[in-house]
Amino acid sequence: MPQDPPRGLAVFRVYTFQPPSIQTKVELLTEAVWWDFVLLLGSLVYFNRATAFRTKLNWSCTTAAK
Repeated sequence: MPQDPPRGLAVFRVYTFQPPSIQTKVELLTEAVWWDFVLLLGSLVYFNRATAFRTKLNWSCTTAAK
């Protein structure tokens, strides 16, 4: 008498799960490094602009006070 196949999540776990390949790992790592670079660059530009604006604001306040 044949056994019933597993149902629900067991089907996914038993039949479809495969560990990620090396290529997939490399692609994910590359994407993570790329996004880290983009976010770092964006934050540096943002803080640089904010600092420049704050310095300019500070400078205008001090020159107006004289």
